[in-house]
Amino acid sequence: MYVAQGVIDAQAELNKAEKKRTFAESALEKLVKQRSAPDYSTKRPVEVQEKEAEKVKDWELEIDNLTKAMENFKTLM
Repeated sequence: MYVAQGVIDAQAELNKAEKKRTFAESALEKLVKQRSAPDYSTKRPVEVQEKEAEKVKDWELEIDNLTKAMENFKTLM
């Protein structure tokens, strides 16, 4: 977070959050696409499937947190 003399640059933080959310959405989309393949459950070991299910939850939480942060930065502007 950029802080200059105790002031937050809301626009800069909003831009950073937007970039991070775009990346997270892309990563989530890719992971969901992989997991929806017809042969996913037969080709991926159970351990990998469990880890990828956790990653989906993590990306969804990250996107939610970034969206909330963006809303907060917008109110500061």
